[in-house]
Amino acid sequence: MLRKSVVMFMLKKGDVYDPIGSGTFFFHDGKLLIVSAAHVFEDLEGEEAAYLYAANKVFKLPYIKALVSNTSATQGSRSKDPFDIGAMVVPDEVLDECNGEINFIQRDLIETPANSQRIKFYQLIGYPGPKNTQLAKKAARLNRMFIPEGFVYSTYDTSAKVFPHHRFLPEYHVALEFSKTGNFNDDNLPLQAPDPDGMSGGLIQGCFDYIPHSNGFYPTCAVAILIELERKAGSFIGVRMNAVHEWLDLHAAKL
Repeated sequence: MLRKSVVMFMLKKGDVYDPIGSGTFFFHDGKLLIVSAAHVFEDLEGEEAAYLYAANKVFKLPYIKALVSNTSATQGSRSKDPFDIGAMVVPDEVLDECNGEINFIQRDLIETPANSQRIKFYQLIGYPGPKNTQLAKKAARLNRMFIPEGFVYSTYDTSAKVFPHHRFLPEYHVALEFSKTGNFNDDNLPLQAPDPDGMSGGLIQGCFDYIPHSNGFYPTCAVAILIELERKAGSFIGVRMNAVHEWLDLHAAKL
């Protein structure tokens, strides 16, 4: 179940948690990693401590050591970087505490030319920032434990509307429709989607089937890591999993 692969990064302002972005557990060449958007890791840099929410637990990370995609081709501009990907090694404490409760994205779980033909629709999994900010403030105000809420967006391919694009290429990116109203819960009932800010680093999965009342237990594959909401086109943009693996093949030794 790929939903167990997704985490949330936070900072803390006083007693209030501040959601920064999402991340995805990843297995690559013997290393257990968390992959996210590079700009998420950069937002965590230099802070006294960061916090990770995974498997219903909050972990305090004294520092973040992450590898991020190079911006030399964009004169140092992350907002122009078409890749915007980063990765960090999963801390031992997280592995020890979450053993058996999380899933890592592996090569045999990703989209391929063969299985892509079987994808009926897509889902984006992550932690919406504005909604969780509200929950964090309420928890602090009432002196209660903050319990983040993830969300699963239902979506479909919008490549024809987005590409060609000045920054993204269909070979390396997916473009998926964002709608606040076209979403359904696991009981196949419509629901209003929260604003997706803060979802960068979350997982885009392709669904081969849909089974209501199953709590997400239906056949899927990992398609991409979300890096941006292209609001002009009303589309989520993600970096394809094979491109993430290619980047890690070249650079993961630095982690």
